[in-house]
Amino acid sequence: MPYMFCSVISTGRTIGMPKLSEKKKELVEGMMKEALHQATVSVLEECGWPGLTMEKVAEKAGVSKGTVYNYFRDKRELVWSVMEGLILKVQERTRDIFSRNENCTDALREMIRVEMRERKKEAHIMTAFLHAVHDEPELREKMFQRSHPFVELQDMILDLLVRGMDKGEFRSMDPVAARAIISSIQMGISRQWAGGHLGLSAEDMSDAVISLLTNGLIIKGEDRP
Repeated sequence: MPYMFCSVISTGRTIGMPKLSEKKKELVEGMMKEALHQATVSVLEECGWPGLTMEKVAEKAGVSKGTVYNYFRDKRELVWSVMEGLILKVQERTRDIFSRNENCTDALREMIRVEMRERKKEAHIMTAFLHAVHDEPELREKMFQRSHPFVELQDMILDLLVRGMDKGEFRSMDPVAARAIISSIQMGISRQWAGGHLGLSAEDMSDAVISLLTNGLIIKGEDRP
C-alpha cells in the first residue's frame, strides 16, 4: 500500500513536471522578448534605423549577440516586432475614439490631438519606422497586406472621412486624397520633431492642424483684410 501511494505521487510528479517546465520556458521567453523589444526601441531612439544592429541590441539588453539571433533572424525582424506593437496600439486608440464619437468632426479632432501627443513622445521611433519601410521592400510588402493593422487603420480613417462627407460635415473631395493628406501631415510633423526642427508642443501642433483642416489656409477674397 505505501509503495502504491509513492508510485502515484511519483507518477503525478512525472506528469506535472513537463507542463511546469513548458510554462516556465514560455515565461522566460516572454521576458527575453520584452527585454529585446525595449532594447530595440532604445537603440532606434538613439541611432535610428541605419544605426540599428544586432550587436547594439544585445549590448543594450545585456545578452550575447547569439541570444538575439535565437529570437530574431535579423534587424528587420526586430524593427518589425516593435512596429507591429506600436501600430496595434494606434489602431486600438483610433477605434476607441471613433466608436465614442458619433460626430465625425469630433472624432477627427480627438484623433489628431491624441496622435499628436503620442507622435511627440515617439517621434524618433516613428521616423525610424518610416526609414525602415522605405529601405526594405520586405517590410513594405508585409505592412501593406490586407490583414495588417496598418491597412485596417487606414481603412478606418477612410471610412470616417466618407461618412463625414456623406453627412455634410466634411467638404466633398476624394476621400483617399484626404486620408493621404492627413497621414502626410502627421508623418511630416513626426520627422520634424525627430530632427529637432520643430519646437512647438503637441497641443500647439494639434491646434494648427485642426485649424488648417477646418478653415483651410488661403483666405477667400471677400474675407481678406
